Amino acid sequence: MNPQIHVKTTTYFNHTHVPDMVAYWPDDADTGERYIYLRTTTNPDDLRHDISCLARENRPVILVLGDFESADDARELHSSSVERDTLVLDLAALSALTSNSATDPLYGLISNAVIEGGRGVLDEHGAARLANTVTSGVRAARHGDAVGTDEAIGLAATALTPVAAQRMAALLTTLWQGSGSTLTALERAPRYIPHLDELSLTYLLKSEEITDDEFWIRIAQRVTLPELLQTEMYDSANLQHLMHNSLTLWEARTCSVIPSTFATARLEAQWRWSVSSGILTLHASGFRLRVAPKLTQLNANTEHDLPPFELIRERLSLLRMGLKAITLMNGGEKASYHGKVLGVLHSTQLDYISEALGPGAVVRDIETWTRSGVPLKCNFSTRAAHVKSPRGSVVLKDLIETSVRLFSDLSQDEESHFGEMIRQSHDFDMRPRGDLPTLPESEPPSGP
Repeated sequence: MNPQIHVKTTTYFNHTHVPDMVAYWPDDADTGERYIYLRTTTNPDDLRHDISCLARENRPVILVLGDFESADDARELHSSSVERDTLVLDLAALSALTSNSATDPLYGLISNAVIEGGRGVLDEHGAARLANTVTSGVRAARHGDAVGTDEAIGLAATALTPVAAQRMAALLTTLWQGSGSTLTALERAPRYIPHLDELSLTYLLKSEEITDDEFWIRIAQRVTLPELLQTEMYDSANLQHLMHNSLTLWEARTCSVIPSTFATARLEAQWRWSVSSGILTLHASGFRLRVAPKLTQLNANTEHDLPPFELIRERLSLLRMGLKAITLMNGGEKASYHGKVLGVLHSTQLDYISEALGPGAVVRDIETWTRSGVPLKCNFSTRAAHVKSPRGSVVLKDLIETSVRLFSDLSQDEESHFGEMIRQSHDFDMRPRGDLPTLPESEPPSGP
């Protein structure tokens, strides 16, 4: 049903207590395992006996290798199976759930929810009703229809275990709030609403394009960057909208800016965002910006040519950024400078060190500040930047803008594209009010 679900088989077949298969979710320890039992009978009495014998804590799934003869047979078993957190479904129900799951993200979400936390009896009619109700509920939540949204939340609460029902409710209420509606207008809104899980967020990003900026601002306030990094997203129009409205709402701590090869640049002529293997990437014509929770995830071990000292000094001046520390190199010689004031950029001591190393001095790393005043260390050998302790993170837009402009010289066309990619529909000013660690407007500071 879903690549996140792993299934292992046992050597026992048609055994009362030992499952035929065990479903588990390696990437979600909270979900645990679910025991699956294959049964050749559709007799309600036989199945009722199995339900009473199986351990409730294993959340059994009884897959009937046939179809229920009548709806009455299914109804007879429903209350006992719900009471024991057991899912009983026949082949017709399984087919109804899986027929569209590969091509329709919402059907995939529903089928996963059923396997993860379904309870009660599902025949073909019950599976179709569940899928149709949730599908209509998603549409209703998106357009602020309380009746359809409440119906979907209510059905999920009875057809799914509490944990799985909460995840479904998280999707519906997130869409509801994204439409601009308040939770008080919903009768069945849960008191505690968890964040969207990976499948729900994947569905939202892969669904039909939503161009409403206000909607994506509200979604960005309900989703975190670490949660986004759990998805796999390449050509997603909705991901572009989400990023267009989240850069000033989310924070990050590390990124890298890698030059594109000629072949890669041709493929990445269309600037776009993607998510893969836990890394957020901005694909640009001249570089790839990569954001990850940890520096080690960026594979920042490839060494790049170091830039001349005067080039970095010029970039810092143009960006009106201060400099606290720098490491210069020339051949086998190395010199480091750590200043106590923001004006190191124009200090005479730094000039002496550069001259002592001779022509051709290059920069290995620097310590500077982002526009919002957060300490940032930039390594030009790996072209990676990370926020220095004790400050754990910085506004994502601030980190991206600072890093790209320090590591790259953008052409006029690239500057235009880059400005468009980081422009936010709301563009909150995250800079603190007061003294900023930038160069003064007039005279450069004297050396320390």
